[in-house]
Amino acid sequence: MCLMKINCLDDEGQNQRFENITAVKTTADGLVVETLLDGTKHLPGKTIVGVDCSQGEIYIATFATKDQPHA
Repeated sequence: MCLMKINCLDDEGQNQRFENITAVKTTADGLVVETLLDGTKHLPGKTIVGVDCSQGEIYIATFATKDQPHA
């Protein structure tokens, strides 16, 4: 089984990487990511923009929210 990885930018623009992902759920507030080692992580105000299935990578970019209309 190939577990997914997520790359995304945090609020300061620094790259974040989550590995060993077992599930990704979308909610009205953003993504909920479940990992083997770190449990559940919430990534508010983010959306999936691309998936590289060969490497098991998900790339994420921020999008506007009602609190940050120009994110």
